[in-house]
Amino acid sequence: ECLYALNVVTVATSNRQPDDLYLNGLQRHLFVPFIHLLKDECEVINLDGDTDYRTSGTLSHNSYLCPLNNENKEKLDKLFETLTGGTKATSTEIGVRQGRRLTVPKQAKGVAMFDFEELCSRPLGGADYMSIAENFHTIFLRDIPTLNIDSRA
Repeated sequence: ECLYALNVVTVATSNRQPDDLYLNGLQRHLFVPFIHLLKDECEVINLDGDTDYRTSGTLSHNSYLCPLNNENKEKLDKLFETLTGGTKATSTEIGVRQGRRLTVPKQAKGVAMFDFEELCSRPLGGADYMSIAENFHTIFLRDIPTLNIDSRA
């Protein structure tokens, strides 16, 4: 409740609707007030689609490459190349609401790649991220630093 009073933005994902969270869990009754709080304070957006990318087998690789080193950067570049069928990547601009434009530094065949700084350390908002999601089916985010309390803007 305190976080919501401070206007903290909450983003969470789940394979279940809020009422089904921790269903049949031990001492679920202790969790139910949190479910009510979620439903009161958050907008639930259903992202059902035709493809379950978790089970599609598109990539037989890890979703996360750690640590940040040249070997893993090369693996990420190779995954990008695989998903784009070797198509030459280019920079492009995509439209955002109210006529704004957002530069996508590397993209090909519905796949985009951003550095963490480009996507997460700039004053972007929901409209920017929605535009990215509407234009690209796969997004790579590279050079993610270790985040801690000192990382806060």
